[in-house]
Amino acid sequence: TTLSYTVGGVSVTSIVRAMGPSTGGTAVTITGTGFVSGATVKIGGILATGVNFGNTTSITATTPAGTVGAKDVVVTNPDAQFGTLAGGFNMLISTSSTALSVLPTSSVFGQSVALTATVSAVLPATGTPTGTVVFNIDGSDLAPSTLSNGTVTVTRANFNPTILNIKATYSGDANFNGSASTT
Repeated sequence: TTLSYTVGGVSVTSIVRAMGPSTGGTAVTITGTGFVSGATVKIGGILATGVNFGNTTSITATTPAGTVGAKDVVVTNPDAQFGTLAGGFNMLISTSSTALSVLPTSSVFGQSVALTATVSAVLPATGTPTGTVVFNIDGSDLAPSTLSNGTVTVTRANFNPTILNIKATYSGDANFNGSASTT
């Protein structure tokens, strides 16, 4: 059950695309009554962007980034009258993808090798995952390494070229689920 609150003749009754990634960027259409040009939209207390007044019963907007969970949708007219659809938009954890590169691609015994993991958002999610990646070399985990702008590189000295299985595993964060590279 979703509750709708009305203050001063403004009501919010529904939202089309009532869920999307917590990283924001979901285009939504909000319906209700009493909307006027210049109205603002907040989802989870954060201003939405790209607000477009359609008419007195329809506004479109783009969701902001927020935290995972159900969020209130509030439309406020310039005269401070507002309507709320409690829990009207559900921010979901976003999917991530982890890619692994090893350079040089072929090495001789004892040569240093750079292992690089790149973790990115899978559409429709946006943003950059944060947190840590664990590299695994032939079944042995290295210490967790912290991402910087979605990437982390670890250099291994005295690399053994007979190693066959290398994997990078991202642990996830508040907005992105974990993911792993293929070996």
